[in-house]
Amino acid sequence: MTAAGPLQPGEGPGDESGDVPDYDAMFAAIVSPLSDQMNWDAVDEIEAAAAQLGAAEEAARVEAEAVAKRAVDRDRRRAERAAELAEYTAEKAAIEAEYNSDDDHFTPPAPPPLPRLRPATVGAVLLMIGGIVLIARPTLLSVGQELTIVVGLLVLVGGCAALISGMRKSHDDGDTGAVL
Repeated sequence: MTAAGPLQPGEGPGDESGDVPDYDAMFAAIVSPLSDQMNWDAVDEIEAAAAQLGAAEEAARVEAEAVAKRAVDRDRRRAERAAELAEYTAEKAAIEAEYNSDDDHFTPPAPPPLPRLRPATVGAVLLMIGGIVLIARPTLLSVGQELTIVVGLLVLVGGCAALISGMRKSHDDGDTGAVL
């Protein structure tokens, strides 16, 4: 490899005419002995790697912006839902307060008095109670236990029959609906 020595003043191209020196020609003269050994593909690979790095940085920036936008949107939606929930709760409380205020002044009327029982109803209930006692305690009578149980059943059935027969009759106008 032969390298040209540095140019002396007055030796460079463009110096003969007094014009501005041609720097490109000077550079070519300096690097011409080295140009056979230069690997220009490596420069292209470095430029490609730099371009990929720039593209990756741009993609990371775009992704960061998208993440930030999603976070802002999520926070906005949460704030909207919280406002809707507060509005719903306030509306529900107002409706419930209005509903409860209507019942504050209401007092139910006194219940009507119980009707007087007829003597036949009282007798039928006493017969049923007596029948149950005779069935539960067959030794109350001095006769046999089997006979006491049969008598207790007859008295119980008689009390039920008396209650059923004493039920009031409905109106006989043919209408079987409710009577108000």
